[in-house]
Amino acid sequence: MDHYQRSARNTFAALALDRAAEHRENPEWLKQQLNSRGARFLPVYNDACLINPQCSTQPLLLRHNPVPEQVAVFLGKNKQHSYFSISLPAQHVLLNDVQRLINLRQAASIFDAEHAGLCAYALAVHQWHLRSRFCGFCGHAYQLQAAGHRLRCSNPACGQQAFPRLDPAMIVLVTHADSCLLGRQTNWPEKRYSSLAGFVEPGESLEDAVRREVLEEAGVRLAEIHYHSSQPWPFPASIMLGFTAIASDPAITIGEELEDARWWHANDIQAAVASGQLRLPYQLSISWQLLADWYQQQTGGRLADLSVRHAHRQI
Repeated sequence: MDHYQRSARNTFAALALDRAAEHRENPEWLKQQLNSRGARFLPVYNDACLINPQCSTQPLLLRHNPVPEQVAVFLGKNKQHSYFSISLPAQHVLLNDVQRLINLRQAASIFDAEHAGLCAYALAVHQWHLRSRFCGFCGHAYQLQAAGHRLRCSNPACGQQAFPRLDPAMIVLVTHADSCLLGRQTNWPEKRYSSLAGFVEPGESLEDAVRREVLEEAGVRLAEIHYHSSQPWPFPASIMLGFTAIASDPAITIGEELEDARWWHANDIQAAVASGQLRLPYQLSISWQLLADWYQQQTGGRLADLSVRHAHRQI
């Protein structure tokens, strides 16, 4: 399995959509897509989209723009449809039934991979718009351009442009011999452990970030680092960059960010999950996939099967 295939398994990363970025500056082409029979509009509000009332496992996709006076953000197209997102105002009629609102974490658990990825994409752009209303140079309001993918200061004397920002974060499953390193933070649910993660700092390579974070959090030095896969994580604007690594020494010195960190053999994980002493990472996260791949290599079994057998202890 190559890197692309591994990434496509991660939540929000399986959106097979042609973003057609070369057409975002073409008003005639965009108008044609907006008025085509295949146009579909995904309404979003704050951090949520809406459930389709005819199918509770799909988001609401409309054939017409519910807020025509607003800019519809072009997301991309496939063979059947051209997709746009539209931000709903607070008093819009579609928001009368609040039970139809669903946040992104809930959507990822209910929708299929394509629709979950579409909602993640739309909400990431929507949240960027909400957080970037005014120019950071002169304070004037931003105007949407490039079908919602660029902001430009409305002050002609300024004209600064802004583009969607992402916060890169590394996440790594460290191994030594036949064990893996998992840690927990104080504010996590009781007994929840996960792989180590942290944001990449300015002027730092991804590999340097992996080495630094593991050393800061667990005092473990690394001998090897290997890229695994990536995952969009719009909470609100991260991209998770997954790695595996091999420790040069198993000695642990817990840093200020963690409450606990320890080495886990596959048998330890099985026993601890069965007894309720370990809660596995959320299955939506790349941390789950990193651990699942290692667990399969160690045991030949599926981590999902272990989780299902003891699901009552994983809530």
